[in-house]
Amino acid sequence: MNPVPHASPRVSFGLPVRNGASTISKAVESVLAQTFEDWELVISDNQSTDGTSEICRAYAAADARVRYVPTERDLSIHDNFRAAFYHSRGTYFRWCGDDDWLEPQYAERTVAALTQTPEVVLCTVVQQYHRDGTAVPLHDPVRAYGNVSSPVMTCSGLNPGD
Repeated sequence: MNPVPHASPRVSFGLPVRNGASTISKAVESVLAQTFEDWELVISDNQSTDGTSEICRAYAAADARVRYVPTERDLSIHDNFRAAFYHSRGTYFRWCGDDDWLEPQYAERTVAALTQTPEVVLCTVVQQYHRDGTAVPLHDPVRAYGNVSSPVMTCSGLNPGD
């Protein structure tokens, strides 16, 4: 049984795609496998011609938290990223690539980190790359430089929609 989506989920995953049929299933499955269930996945399909559309429609039909949003016209890659963000409704937002995947506890751990310290406005993770199914050795600059943090910054004169 799939969870019922909320009108305003806690987390939105935005997945812009164009012709990602060979990789998108793994990306979507990694979102579906999240241990934190209050999320939506917004797939902005930029006029794919390789079967991506059919794959995405099937996921959207199987789980109401997956929203398939085909673009009405050919968009630049940047505009497709913006479209995925524009259609999201969550409190928190995370981009996903059609050839990326997330660990099952990603959203749970990220939401916990963000809510534990309310003044935090951004959370990022160390990425692990794979080549031919094998993890590539990780050269993490954070380990070399230690903990990276910055104070909360206030920007005056900036309003949503500017």
